[in-house]
Amino acid sequence: MELQAALLEHGAEPAMVLVILALMGATSTVRMQRCAKDVFDDCDLSPEVRAVFDSYRPRLADCLDEFGGERLRLRYWEEGCQARALAHLCELSPREMHELFTAFVASTLRSSSGVGATLGDTPLAAALAAILNVEHAGRRRIDEAHLRACDRETLVNLAITLGLHIDEPKHVSIANLRQLETSDLRKAILAFIKARPDWISAVPPCFRFGTERELEDLADEGAIPEPD
Repeated sequence: MELQAALLEHGAEPAMVLVILALMGATSTVRMQRCAKDVFDDCDLSPEVRAVFDSYRPRLADCLDEFGGERLRLRYWEEGCQARALAHLCELSPREMHELFTAFVASTLRSSSGVGATLGDTPLAAALAAILNVEHAGRRRIDEAHLRACDRETLVNLAITLGLHIDEPKHVSIANLRQLETSDLRKAILAFIKARPDWISAVPPCFRFGTERELEDLADEGAIPEPD
């Protein structure tokens, strides 16, 4: 999600480079391939990308699969649907086209290869994070506004990543986290963050990008907790 949001901020030119990389076979991070299916269900969307998609959804409504979820998917089985979508896209201003194009590319990004439970990010994801300056202090703040933009599954994953289930003295199992009401989950995450003032304006240690070797070195130094 961090890579997706950061790419939105940097505009179309880096996104075009990533498209070229994808067509050349760099699909471990830029999750695109040359086939009919142009989106990947294993890439969670950042709140920022979802907001862009939602802003264009009404204009493309007569072309979209109503069961496509939060992504903008065409009704591929309907004759003429793609031609209608093309007409709608041609009506967009250059700024709108750049925004939507960048959001689509951003929606394909993921930081791990998805193969096994390996630690760390792919080398390309780590390098991209550095280029997009994902980790600079204050770029991402986990505050009330951010949490309101997150759906329930994103909140659960965020709570687990932050370590709410191992937080002392309020130990809560992952199963109990999943049973919390969405509003209570937001409150719990916000309270957890506020109890760590050094995280308010900086990227929490557990969200740092790095390859497996780099994160193992940080864990040896005590900068991040050892993985389970």
